[in-house]
Amino acid sequence: MRQLLADMKIPKDALLHLLSQHLLIQLEETKQNVYRMVARELKVLLERTNVADEIASALTRLSLDVTMQVKFSAREGDAPGVRVKVTSKEEEAPGSTRTPSAARTEGDDR
Repeated sequence: MRQLLADMKIPKDALLHLLSQHLLIQLEETKQNVYRMVARELKVLLERTNVADEIASALTRLSLDVTMQVKFSAREGDAPGVRVKVTSKEEEAPGSTRTPSAARTEGDDR
């Protein structure tokens, strides 16, 4: 191809333009082939994997600690409402039993 192009009397700018167009086409085809291969491999992986079982397995091994604080502000003239404090079983003393009244905190309006 080089020899053919060398024999032809084509301006260098036109030759560079043709080569750059060819290169861009090749790059585009390569990109599409990579996308196609990745999509195919991902499809095979997802077909072999039972996603529901994997999520269930991960969640059964998962330990989740949640700390939350919610405050409600009284409107002007209104008295504040109920206050509740919830603690996890790990924070309780060993051997202690909780009653509903033990969960109340100071200032409860229940």
